[in-house]
Amino acid sequence: MEKQKYGGVDLHCHSHLSDGRDMHHIIYEAASVKHLDVLSITDHNVFAYREPELINDSLLVVPGCEFDSYFVDLNDKKESIHILGIWPEGIPRSLDSPDTKYSMKRDCFFEEILTKLRIKEGICLTREEVESCITYKMLGRSAIADTLVHKHICRTTAEAYERFLSKTGSCYVDVLESIDYPCIQETVNMIVANNGIPVLAHALSYNLSLQDFHYLLHSFKSSTRVEAIGLEVYYSRYTQKQHSFLQTMATKYCLYPTAGSDSHSEEMPLCQEPTQLYEDLLEAFRRDKRRAGKKDKWKMKKNTVTF
Repeated sequence: MEKQKYGGVDLHCHSHLSDGRDMHHIIYEAASVKHLDVLSITDHNVFAYREPELINDSLLVVPGCEFDSYFVDLNDKKESIHILGIWPEGIPRSLDSPDTKYSMKRDCFFEEILTKLRIKEGICLTREEVESCITYKMLGRSAIADTLVHKHICRTTAEAYERFLSKTGSCYVDVLESIDYPCIQETVNMIVANNGIPVLAHALSYNLSLQDFHYLLHSFKSSTRVEAIGLEVYYSRYTQKQHSFLQTMATKYCLYPTAGSDSHSEEMPLCQEPTQLYEDLLEAFRRDKRRAGKKDKWKMKKNTVTF
């Protein structure tokens, strides 16, 4: 499914199927109001849909997912990162949704945070209380933060993270110690092997040193030989200066710049960057497919001659 003209793109947002607040039709309406032509709902470790879809003959919705992963920094420490998978031609039915694999361990991660809140801060929350305070499905830090605000323990979710849930918070739990997410190379190769495009999400949000940041980009790019691999350059929460820096890094490491809002609700607007970004990425994806086809044909011909 393909459109000839594009007016705006957002390749990173979330719905109620993970930790977003809105159902799909509300997100589509918001995209239409902004006159977007390409959108990808990239829920955390969940395939919200598998096939591209054209909404109201104007909005191309491309299947996607945001995968939890990690990379090992220069000090041999595991760092949690997020990688988007974008599927212009659809997600294969043979690829299982990651949430089925990690659901039990995510529950343990969630319960461990509740235990720390109770023991360290005297804040007693139950799973049922948290579920009653949220409208989305994923139980994790976001759900706990929203519950702390709902119960007037914190004024904002930012305060909840700062006091309790972030790395410097009193009740922080390292997700990588609870859940055996795959490394960066495994995640990238899984996406590419299943006809998808890997994109490194919000790369400035991992609080890495400059050396580790460069090492992350190098590790990401060197994970695969395909051309169609991206860096989320235009991220709604970053400044123009940060966008410029990321554009320079994308050029340096031969990564295609992409755009994403990371929107979780109507209060966090979708972005509207030029959809030439998607067209360029899509063309690289097509070139990869053509090269793979030629290579496969060459191998078949060579084998035929040999035997």
